[in-house]
Amino acid sequence: MRIFYWIILLLTPFASKAQSQELSRPDFQLGLTGGVSFTVMRGDAKVEEGNQWGVGALAGIELSYHIQNRFALKSGLLFDHKTTHQNIEYYYFNETLQSIATDKIKVVRYFDYLTIPLLFKYYLNDSEKRISYFIEGGGYVSFLINQVSTNYSGSVVNVVYDEMNDFDKTDSGLSFSFGGKFKLSKGLSSEVRILNNYGLRNINGIDNKSIIKVNSAYFTVSIFKSI
Repeated sequence: MRIFYWIILLLTPFASKAQSQELSRPDFQLGLTGGVSFTVMRGDAKVEEGNQWGVGALAGIELSYHIQNRFALKSGLLFDHKTTHQNIEYYYFNETLQSIATDKIKVVRYFDYLTIPLLFKYYLNDSEKRISYFIEGGGYVSFLINQVSTNYSGSVVNVVYDEMNDFDKTDSGLSFSFGGKFKLSKGLSSEVRILNNYGLRNINGIDNKSIIKVNSAYFTVSIFKSI
């Protein structure tokens, strides 16, 4: 949770300045968010070897607090289903340690997280306009609730197994996004954005000397209603 402390500390001066301008009254907006994610693992050479982006999904609720026309704070509770792919080549040796065969498999890992973001939003133009554009920055904390891996040899499933205990139950990192807001009617708007969650925490639950971090990119669509 220390990452949230530093984010709040850094953003407080900007939020205070924006609120003091009082260009519009603060208000809350509650929204539904959904989208598609693309996830890849990073770390040492062994972890990154054969890595490919996997496709997942994101859905949940978000709460936005508009400080004034150009500034807002946003958080929420999101179900984040991530998928990673890794191609691994195995070598088989005889008693004289000579390689006699190889086997290639694809490991597909599925991660289910509950994610809490904390984002500071800055509008590049007046947010009261029919179309406005914004950038977001902040961080996130994710809690692992399920993990399953599948080994494929070609298109054939070799084995399905649980690696829940092999990964840390908490992930956290920095978040950056840009997007557009579209006013649909009074008090109702939609948002489209591209978001990147850059993991900073080593999620390797077995060997702390081997680094496994996660990077996820998202395309999301949201509907917000003033409350």
